Amino acid sequence: MVLTGGGTGGHIYPALSIGDALSSQGASLLYIGNQTGPEARIVPQHGIPFRGIGAGRLDRRGPIAGLIGVTRGTISAMRLLRRSEAKVIVGTGGYACVPVALAGFLRRVPVILHEPNAVAGRANRLLGRLATRVTLGFPESGRGLPSSRCVVTGVAVRIPKAVPSPEKARRAFGLDPDRLTLLVAGGSQGAAAVNSVVFGALDRIGVLGWQILHQTGPKHFNDSVKSLMADRPYYRALPFIEDMTAAYTATDVAVARTGASSIAELALHALPAILVPYPYAADDHQRANAEIPRKAGAARVIDQSGFNPATLCEALQELAGAEVRDAMKNSARQLARPNAAKDIAEVALSLARP
Repeated sequence: MVLTGGGTGGHIYPALSIGDALSSQGASLLYIGNQTGPEARIVPQHGIPFRGIGAGRLDRRGPIAGLIGVTRGTISAMRLLRRSEAKVIVGTGGYACVPVALAGFLRRVPVILHEPNAVAGRANRLLGRLATRVTLGFPESGRGLPSSRCVVTGVAVRIPKAVPSPEKARRAFGLDPDRLTLLVAGGSQGAAAVNSVVFGALDRIGVLGWQILHQTGPKHFNDSVKSLMADRPYYRALPFIEDMTAAYTATDVAVARTGASSIAELALHALPAILVPYPYAADDHQRANAEIPRKAGAARVIDQSGFNPATLCEALQELAGAEVRDAMKNSARQLARPNAAKDIAEVALSLARP
């Protein structure tokens, strides 16, 4: 099996989740991605063989240069597919996916596209009519894609093997095991706009009775943040949280961006959320993602333009009530699709050529 997808973690980590499910069924894997993208670093860390290709973007350096890059990437991908004797290609979007999927189409290898966002990405919209199947994170994801080839599976996320108790998880992070806990996670690199509001609201959040576990992102973790921690025992900041399962388990409410994987993980852990969509995401897909848990009653959504210490604290005052949180948890559970990666893997295995 060939996995492909890159440019952002939102494309790479779903592919790795599907890879886990395929490996558990005995499938051998090869990941083909952009030779200079983050996947070149991340994928080998997860024990999957990686091969890099040039993957030109059609919207960079002009259309001619982009087409040349895609053509070269497609030729390289065709060579790799021939050598690996690939049976199926599973792509999760991003510009690295384009030449690999085109090569698969030309070599008559079945291509499965996974679209995790509520609005299909540009690459998947381009490739949708060439794909054998398109697996969707949400029913809304299928707009602009051929409906006869689409199946709703949910977003592929990794399922935790072990989940600690909330009290144990809080102690592991140096938090009070009995205090209401807020997780702030703007993504692995942090979110400057979200961080700024949280910093400005710290004292009031403490007065409201909450403690905070904050993933700032490496570039935002500095001496000023360390000083804030030193003066506030209810505030724990880390540049990056390795064990997100423990972080989700330790907390009562999350403040988060609205990438598809974040939405799926929050639902999986039945965690009420205050969502702040990134306003500059392609096709405004983060706003569309946020609408799904909001309509279900699992989250409150605050646009970045209106996200400030006052609106954050107002939301926390409302969510301090156990009945409110319990209702949101139940709504989140209804959105969870814990078998998504397994279901996508089964689609891939069913299409594998003998």
